[in-house]
Amino acid sequence: MHPAFGAFLFGAAAPRGLPAVERSAARIRAVVLPLLLPLFFVDAGLHTDFSTLPAGQWGWGAAILAVAVVGKWGGAAVAARLTGSDWRWSAAIGTLMNCRGLTELVVLGIGLQTGVITETLFTLLVIMTVITTAATAPILRRVASDDPRMTPPTPHDDPEHAPGPGGDPMTRSPNPVLDAVLTRRSAPRLTEPAPNPADLERLVQAAATAPDHGRLRPWRLVAVSGDERARLGDAFGEAADTPQQARRAAAKPMRAPLLLTIVHRPVPNHPKVPEWEQLAATTGMVTTLSLLLHSHGFASIWRTGAAIEAPQVHKYLGVDDEQLLGWLYVGTRYASDAADRRPLDTPARITWHTSGI
Repeated sequence: MHPAFGAFLFGAAAPRGLPAVERSAARIRAVVLPLLLPLFFVDAGLHTDFSTLPAGQWGWGAAILAVAVVGKWGGAAVAARLTGSDWRWSAAIGTLMNCRGLTELVVLGIGLQTGVITETLFTLLVIMTVITTAATAPILRRVASDDPRMTPPTPHDDPEHAPGPGGDPMTRSPNPVLDAVLTRRSAPRLTEPAPNPADLERLVQAAATAPDHGRLRPWRLVAVSGDERARLGDAFGEAADTPQQARRAAAKPMRAPLLLTIVHRPVPNHPKVPEWEQLAATTGMVTTLSLLLHSHGFASIWRTGAAIEAPQVHKYLGVDDEQLLGWLYVGTRYASDAADRRPLDTPARITWHTSGI
């Protein structure tokens, strides 16, 4: 068990937020997920030989499966029932606990390598693991698919916030455009996935249709992802005043899988479009892009800070004689991050100069 626990403890003890650690972790994941993890399953499959199982061993396999299900599913379901859950909810908890997955295969592999279990017992236990894991999703759907507790609540589920005449104007709408506007929220915590280059180009192409007097397109975007986020973090750290601030600043780009650097490049002395109007066009494009990202299942937050003026950051990004407006951090929202928004007091914000109102 030393290799498994040693690797876990090494990862748990590694400091968080340091650019060097984040770079190393990204490189390790780049090798482990597409290459080593499939090889692990190949190795487990090579040690699973159904042809060597004597006819009498299949009875033991059925017994192992029965004991495993009773121990995990039954134990968890009964415990949930004794703590106040109804039987349906208890059965759903037991079904989820009965899933074994990768961890079981890791333990079995270590047991086989150390000689604790034989190849025959390994094969029987692998069969049990595969069956209980594969059965989790269909059993859960049958047990609790129509249980409202298995479905996240929507604003329509709350009569107090139901849309319609006299309802809360900040809830969902059947109009997809209005729905995107009403439900978008800045997401301070983001994770994978982020849009791929093709999807991002398509969304930026759509965002470029935002109001823009003269179609000057006074902006450009610098996309930063992967290991380059750590290099941007190094530039942040170099621009900080103290070592402590440098450590915090260097970790900021790692908060999202994709950072879109917003660069404003106005056309100077334009005869018809002043620079303030060009700035409005740039911000309109970014706002439209954030709505489009939200409508496609992604989330974002626009961050600024002292780094937008730092020469080290400008040099890394290749920003010359242009204005840096910050970064649109892009990824997928953590489920618990969404927050309600209070409706605007619109009568106090709209002044009418017309007759009959």
